[in-house]
Amino acid sequence: MEWGVTTGKDCVLCYGGQESHSHLFFEGQYATLVWTSIRSKCCRHGDSLSLLAEVQWGSQHCSKSVSTIIYQWCLAASVYFIWRERNSRIFRQVGVDSYTLVKRIEEEIRACLESMQLSIHSDFDVAICQDWGIHFRVVT
Repeated sequence: MEWGVTTGKDCVLCYGGQESHSHLFFEGQYATLVWTSIRSKCCRHGDSLSLLAEVQWGSQHCSKSVSTIIYQWCLAASVYFIWRERNSRIFRQVGVDSYTLVKRIEEEIRACLESMQLSIHSDFDVAICQDWGIHFRVVT
């Protein structure tokens, strides 16, 4: 079936390279700005990894703590919103800058987390929740 949409190989988010999975979500200028900003809110700094490496890191270094939940939501939301932004630019010719997208991702994550009843077991989780402005209950 023909959709009638033709796209080039250049990234529509940063116009700085060929679109590939790695470039689109982690290596391109736009994605780097988004993921670095969101990732820092999870207290996860350093070089950004590939999607597979980030998922593996999350599986190996995280428990069922609040910080783990937030990291997982951040990763999933970043990929989802970057993909939506790409499609919006291709199919509707409408886009937003990386700062605006980061704010949208943060709002979505905060809303999802606010709907959960979070029980905090560590000072680290308390700090992350306070940074996100999320209400929580400390379990002693």
